[in-house]
Amino acid sequence: MTDPPRYIPELELPSYAYVPGHRPHPNRDPDGHGEGPDPVDIPAAADLRKWQENRIYLGGIDLFNHGYYWEAHEMWEALWHRSDGDAVTAMFLKGLIKLTAAGVKIREGNPHGARKHAGRAKKSFEQVRAASDDLVMGGLDLVTLCKFCDEIEWMAGDIKTLPDTAVEVVFDHFLLPDTGFN
Repeated sequence: MTDPPRYIPELELPSYAYVPGHRPHPNRDPDGHGEGPDPVDIPAAADLRKWQENRIYLGGIDLFNHGYYWEAHEMWEALWHRSDGDAVTAMFLKGLIKLTAAGVKIREGNPHGARKHAGRAKKSFEQVRAASDDLVMGGLDLVTLCKFCDEIEWMAGDIKTLPDTAVEVVFDHFLLPDTGFN
């Protein structure tokens, strides 16, 4: 598998991907990597109409695609907290957050948890589709995201990981927003 593109190339990837019970908690443990969203980059509102300019959103994409599921969750959760009044954006971000939780559960060796979170992610993406005329949000195709969630549900038990490995990409697909450069 080739490496996915980096959307924020200057974002320094942490020394390890946090997997509960296998590595120090990034923020609560003094030995943690301490990486998280830079408060300077967190926009006042989670407006994904200009997703190409949203460093937190794109940083989450980079982290997810490179196997940092918990860290991507932190990035997108920072945006989710800024989605007041925009239910569609909040639901989309919730879907991405659940998708990251599925990645963490696979790293933990918990396929049941991964299936549950993938199913919840799909439900969020379906709700976004039902509430919006758009089939794309944040540059990501909602139908493709739903299919990705289905694949995780079907294959979660077959994905074998090494939770003590510093970083491990567990999915066969990457989140690749349409940047218009294709």
